[in-house]
Amino acid sequence: MIHKAFTDLENSPTDSRFVIHEVDENGTRKQIFKSNIETDSISKSEKLNVSYGHAPTEFRTPKTTNIYNMFIQIFLPSGYPNSVKSDYTPYQIYDSFQAFSSSIASLFANRAVLTAVGVGDDSATSTSALFMKIIQETVGRLGTILFAWKYGSSLEPECKKYRFLADIVNDTAIFFDCISPFFPFNKSITVFTLCISGFFRSICGVMAGGSRAALTLHFTQPERGSIADVNAKDQSQETVISLIGMIAGSLVVGVVPSEGLLMWVVMLMLLTIHLYTNYQAVSNVVMQSLNRQRTNILFSDITKSLEELDQSRLNDSDRAVALSKLVLTPTKVSKKENILSSSQLIRDSNNNIIGSGKFVEFSMIQHLVLKSDISLLDIISATLKHGYILFFVQGPSSTPNIYISLVDDDDCSKSPFFDRDVKSWVHAFLICRYLQKEKIGKVEILDIIKSTTNQLDYLFTTMDISFSLEKAGWDLHTRSIVTNSVKKLKFSFGG
Repeated sequence: MIHKAFTDLENSPTDSRFVIHEVDENGTRKQIFKSNIETDSISKSEKLNVSYGHAPTEFRTPKTTNIYNMFIQIFLPSGYPNSVKSDYTPYQIYDSFQAFSSSIASLFANRAVLTAVGVGDDSATSTSALFMKIIQETVGRLGTILFAWKYGSSLEPECKKYRFLADIVNDTAIFFDCISPFFPFNKSITVFTLCISGFFRSICGVMAGGSRAALTLHFTQPERGSIADVNAKDQSQETVISLIGMIAGSLVVGVVPSEGLLMWVVMLMLLTIHLYTNYQAVSNVVMQSLNRQRTNILFSDITKSLEELDQSRLNDSDRAVALSKLVLTPTKVSKKENILSSSQLIRDSNNNIIGSGKFVEFSMIQHLVLKSDISLLDIISATLKHGYILFFVQGPSSTPNIYISLVDDDDCSKSPFFDRDVKSWVHAFLICRYLQKEKIGKVEILDIIKSTTNQLDYLFTTMDISFSLEKAGWDLHTRSIVTNSVKKLKFSFGG
């Protein structure tokens, strides 16, 4: 395009006119410059204002339009809204409300902590308050280390859950802060409540930081957006909202006493608003990657659709085309997600728990297989071609517990899109779905694994389900199934 414009300009007559269009990051025209032959200059002939898809520009005066555009540039990512995904705006609106209510609630908590450490008490000393703070910080930092070690790898695949859990934990910390002054007769209880508060607040910091980073990556359009810019503008928004909340909170704290029913009523209202708006914020996020829950929802609908297509007696190619039109989009799946659901649970299309799955070391599968009197070699051979080894047992509640051990990358052939972790979880779902209808004995375990492996081949090979999912808008390259660090298997033969 640039080369063509340059060639046209070179080859044009010296007395010809030309026009320059100035555009912003979105490609939206902002100004027009036209050449002037008589004066041999270029003049501004028109200045345009962009509305960013909100209220029409004609309803704004030039002054308010300039203020509005300045606000957009200061607090929203460069190139907004084209630099971010469509779910960014509703998320940020609800996130702003939750940050506002949280900042006010935090003022009540801070006032309670100051009372607990002895502000206003003639018998208290600054040294004792300092030691209480040191103990609280120590417990909090240990909590940060332990939680990051145990759950750090789960924050990205389950970012919606942990973003909401972070605020539940934060509100728990606020509650313990508020009750800390209730035990002036026993400093040990006061220190204990402050330590619990510090522990929960540190966990909140890890969960919120990790999940927010994953959400920032999700919101950013890879072609036009910048992850660093989206994150920086998010910090700017949170800063100004927190500042407004502190100003409003200072008025509320001045009116509401530090003790009594009124204080708890106000706190309950603030925390309710905080959790409700945060839940709405994460509910509006539409993730395109497949984690365990979204895989359950997606493939429970796919298997149900296949049963309906079987009744139509279509051949395989026509059935694949019809299935591609029935696959749920990420938006539809997000509306069915249970934010706080455990990642190990496997559910059917009616949201009933039909089993559980876990990625484990091979020694556990070996132990279970040997107890069942089934050939270990047969179990390995049944699914090895797909890059994993799978076994299951009936749980106490008669629902199966699926155990999966993954083969290392070098030892398994992968399809263009799906890794073995996705296939293994779909296989676990197919087994649970099969057992939902029929009860089995020990001798049938191997037969069921082989039978459901054939169903898996039918979905991924015959039906080419990967093409249908990509067409529906799913990101099949991001790995979000395995949420913990697991050992993988390497095979060598003949040695």
